[in-house]
Amino acid sequence: MKEILTNLSFVSVILTSISSIAAVLTVYFSYKAIKVNRELFDQNKKAEEQRLLPLFDIDRNYKRLDETGTFIENPNPDEIATVSFVNINSSPIANIRLTDGVVFNNNTDTEPLLTSKYIRAYNFGTKGIMVQLIKEELKEKKFKINIKYSIQTNKTYMTEIIILVSNFKDVFYFTIEEQNHINV
Repeated sequence: MKEILTNLSFVSVILTSISSIAAVLTVYFSYKAIKVNRELFDQNKKAEEQRLLPLFDIDRNYKRLDETGTFIENPNPDEIATVSFVNINSSPIANIRLTDGVVFNNNTDTEPLLTSKYIRAYNFGTKGIMVQLIKEELKEKKFKINIKYSIQTNKTYMTEIIILVSNFKDVFYFTIEEQNHINV
């Protein structure tokens, strides 16, 4: 009888140890599953935010309809170049605004040749912006436009657009060279 009780207490200790190990393993794997789910949630949220970000393209029309329903015309096409940056992403973006515009020399990205005082911008809410630039400042240069906006998640982003300007027989051609989204 004494032997049976000793064996039962030994079996009880082993079963308690196995149950404790199983509980620890359950906690460990639950923690790992929660961590993986959190990472997947964060990745999905970031992918959703990226889908909401605008993708700008250049619209070459000189007239645009602004939010109030009036036409904005280039007041002096001989001296002013008009460039519209249109959001071609159909997702709902709010508050697109031009925050800064600088023209840089072709040879360096540090020497500003044109500051935002030469740029007049018209904002179109979710559609994009129209920028009017002084032509005499745009002789075959590269310039950078920073457009700030917020998306539905109330995060503020900025798109930095690098634009190349080509002048062929006094006609300016604008090409987007690079477009980067920055979380502000």
